[in-house]
Amino acid sequence: MTIERSFEVITAIPPDDVFEILGRLDMHIPLWSIYESMNQISENEAEVTVRIAGAIYKLKIKMTTVEGKASKTVSIEGQGQIYFHLKLTIEKRGTGSLVTGFVTVKGGFFRERVLSSGVATFIDDLKNKIMFQIPSIVEALKRRKAVKEMVTPPAAPKAAEAAKAEEVKPPKKHEAPAPAPTPKKEVKEEKPKKPKKKHEGLTIPENPEALSDEVTLGMILLKSEMIDIKDHKCSGKEFEKLLEAVWTEHKDKGILYINVRTKDKLNMKFLIKGRDVIGVRLDHPDEGTINGKEALKKIKDVKTIQGKVYIFKVPPEVLA
Repeated sequence: MTIERSFEVITAIPPDDVFEILGRLDMHIPLWSIYESMNQISENEAEVTVRIAGAIYKLKIKMTTVEGKASKTVSIEGQGQIYFHLKLTIEKRGTGSLVTGFVTVKGGFFRERVLSSGVATFIDDLKNKIMFQIPSIVEALKRRKAVKEMVTPPAAPKAAEAAKAEEVKPPKKHEAPAPAPTPKKEVKEEKPKKPKKKHEGLTIPENPEALSDEVTLGMILLKSEMIDIKDHKCSGKEFEKLLEAVWTEHKDKGILYINVRTKDKLNMKFLIKGRDVIGVRLDHPDEGTINGKEALKKIKDVKTIQGKVYIFKVPPEVLA
């Protein structure tokens, strides 16, 4: 009993912008609710691990794209323990886009009965991502591009011009040479205070606010690879020990993004680069989003942190 499902969804952004996200393997796959990890082999090929209805499947997938005058098509085909095929057609609708999708999953009769509900959940989530998350991602990418263009430094002067500018002219005839400049007194610069070290090497600055940048957070969610999941329970005052334990185990992976989701619907996010916790963010069900030192203070006041800890490896270019 092959699983076949179709859907339609309208989004407010034009087809080119939708295609820019859905037509790139490294940006498209992390949007899936079933996504666990990805090892990208080439621009359009990858080994992907997905979780559907509680079961893990490894697939070798290939993306093909077609850009026509009236529509653009994205096709992702996966082979492995199951067969998975997603085809999306993107067409212009007013000032936005209509995305038509078709999903096919094969895995044998009994397996398909289990997979059916998971596929339906995957489709509902993907529709919401296309409607609401992709427009935010496109806007964030445009803002980041604009900021980079604004801060690009002007070209350095040519070497010859620079040398000419530094050239010291000799004194004119019958003119006494200018007196040598009085050497300036050396002023010792005060060294900035180092953040206090916490638990054998990991440091937490006073105001770790790197995750307050929505562009950075969006790129982390898109491009990072989940490498571990843990169950954890501790008090708010002990959260630093949790970070220390995760950092000690995974510091060889480079930059780490840690997402702690509790049974009380608190969503804690930490970004660790090198030995520093450079970002702390708390999404509170009643108080909204809090960043930096205020988030640190609020987390320490939590009586019990109990829930899942999701650990991600962040590509260095995300923080470039």
